[in-house]
Amino acid sequence: MKYFILRLQIRDGEREYYSRSTLTAESFEDADNQADERAKTFWGDGFKEDEKDRGYYQLFGETYVEVDGLDEVSKEDFDVLKKYI
Repeated sequence: MKYFILRLQIRDGEREYYSRSTLTAESFEDADNQADERAKTFWGDGFKEDEKDRGYYQLFGETYVEVDGLDEVSKEDFDVLKKYI
């Protein structure tokens, strides 16, 4: 099992926000797929305007959510971080 910290970037007009969370996966590829799914479903069912888009439009295209970072961390760091984010 591998441990990861996920950062999502949310853009809503002129504003930008970041959301951090933890996830576990068997491989980085699995974690990347989970991260993409979290971005897609952050505020409902997201969609892409173009297949080249890295993120997903949500709330009728008003909000854009994309994976900003996915970092592998140690089990010890993961256990501490998941308590606070």
